[in-house]
Amino acid sequence: MLFNLIQFLINNNLGNWNFIFILFIILLVIPFIIPLYEIIRKKEQKLEVNLLYTKQPDYFGKEFLKLMDCSLNNYLKKYRNWESLNKIQNLYLDLILCDKRKEKIFISDHFYNIYKILKPKNNLVDIIIINKKELNLNKECYFLKEFIANDNLEISSKCEFNSLIVKGNLILNPNSSTKIHKYLHVGGDIFIEAPLDVELSIFCENNIYINSYVSFKRMFAKEILTKITNQFEYLDEKNYLDYKRNINIKGSIKVDGNLEIKDKNKYIIIDGNLISNGNIIIDGDVWVKGNVFSQENIEIYNGVIVGEKGKYKSIVARKKITLGPNIKVYGYIHSELISSYKA
Repeated sequence: MLFNLIQFLINNNLGNWNFIFILFIILLVIPFIIPLYEIIRKKEQKLEVNLLYTKQPDYFGKEFLKLMDCSLNNYLKKYRNWESLNKIQNLYLDLILCDKRKEKIFISDHFYNIYKILKPKNNLVDIIIINKKELNLNKECYFLKEFIANDNLEISSKCEFNSLIVKGNLILNPNSSTKIHKYLHVGGDIFIEAPLDVELSIFCENNIYINSYVSFKRMFAKEILTKITNQFEYLDEKNYLDYKRNINIKGSIKVDGNLEIKDKNKYIIIDGNLISNGNIIIDGDVWVKGNVFSQENIEIYNGVIVGEKGKYKSIVARKKITLGPNIKVYGYIHSELISSYKA
């Protein structure tokens, strides 16, 4: 572009001094154009959150369950009701799903019956699994397709899933290790006592109790707790708050730079939102009853509460979110990069 401009000036027979002066001005201004553009672009950028996922945090699991119900419908017409199907201990199907995919499905009272029928090699299971009764996965397994547990599920070994749906409670026992490449959807509670690595989203219809390393991009539950000891008491559990230690902020806090709240000698209660274009760090007895938004990273530790019981709020960061010990979140956590809990 600069070469074309110089050629234009030459072709229009400008005087030498005029030409030199204009060229000097151009060369003087050019170094400032790109930085100025970047500043304007960053100011115009907004933190984008897909409202479909925030309004429907159970979207992925619910949609797959609807797909399975649709796909199994024609087969189930052979039976009068679901009770007839439940009488069959092991059922192996080769179906065309309602989204036109052709899939193999194994429905069983107990997943390990698959070794009597299909005998998967190297513990690799390349079909959709529907397990109807309570199950403890105590052998190393790799599930390349979706796994649905219709009851409670315990994991006591190393297991890897494409996606995992549990209609009851999910318990990750000590010495286990769980990796999920897409999403985790649980209808009961989640008890995490061993590492859990989820590449996309975690949805829990009830509460999530975290006592080990967890990684994720999105997480939702009625309550997300990283309570290390039963003796710890959150602000919203205290029967009495010393007014001399209280700091009550009516409204929201919005800053252009970094935001840090770290006073461990005070009870800080914020009725509104926390919004920052920089990093947010909250450490101590701080109760944010609104949402927490950051254009960078968010870290919360040691007594922080976000939201209220029955009033779900969001923690949203453009980069990553770090959860520390003894925090409580009512609602939704969302980040663009992988977030995690670290004790």
